[in-house]
Amino acid sequence: MGARRPVTIDVAVLARHSIANVALPTLAQAFTASFQAVQWIVLAYLLAITTLIVSVGRLGDITGRRRLLLAGIILFTAASTLCGFAPALWLLIAARAAQGLGAAIMMALTMALVGETVPKEKPVAPWGCSERCRDWHRARSFAWRRSDLRTRVAGHLLRQRYHWAF
Repeated sequence: MGARRPVTIDVAVLARHSIANVALPTLAQAFTASFQAVQWIVLAYLLAITTLIVSVGRLGDITGRRRLLLAGIILFTAASTLCGFAPALWLLIAARAAQGLGAAIMMALTMALVGETVPKEKPVAPWGCSERCRDWHRARSFAWRRSDLRTRVAGHLLRQRYHWAF
């Protein structure tokens, strides 16, 4: 059960990234901004996650992984809520940067936390690296790639039916 949580967290993080890409034209209309200005919504998230992921991993080693992971989940959730209610473009960009920080924390610390809790005598079990399940891993990899497409389609459909915030 504990080994499945990191995958769920990573899917949530990746879904947020894909949905924002699909909604960029609608966001440009909603904020009456240029497409170049609205692209900062995606760039702020990506810059935060890519520049902070290594530093956050080290910070988790120093301060404690569980506490920092919980803070990252709370930050990601709060920033996601703020993204949904952002009345101005600058606030949405700032919320996406905060969301990227929360995502960096979650992505860096979930696997480290699993590795910390698994007994050293059985390192193979939670990672699923036995000989019998290679096909399962290939299928999971294929499903992972398809989930990105499903996220984009779902984002497009939600954007068409509801307000841009969803």
